[in-house]
Amino acid sequence: MFLLALNWAGAGYSWGSTRVIGLLVGSAATLIPFYLYSPKVWNWKLTCSVEKYWAKEPVMPLRLFTCRTNVAAYWVGMCHRIVYMGLTYYLPRIFNLISLLM
Repeated sequence: MFLLALNWAGAGYSWGSTRVIGLLVGSAATLIPFYLYSPKVWNWKLTCSVEKYWAKEPVMPLRLFTCRTNVAAYWVGMCHRIVYMGLTYYLPRIFNLISLLM
């Protein structure tokens, strides 16, 4: 909600509009319970992951990160996605800028 409020503010809606203020208030209202609950979960003794100790069925089991080959494949995949998304976002804008300059 916070990022959506920052995205909408100034571009589509004014900073004082009810939608932007509602999103900011809503994001603050959802962060308060999170910060009240987080000291129980994010204990400094839990160095690896909270999911190992609290989640019954974690999203990604930690055993996937025990093999160096898996970690390398995840890292290469993440770098590939970053480059791909960057190219799909910026390349059309670069071509548009070049066509405007010519």
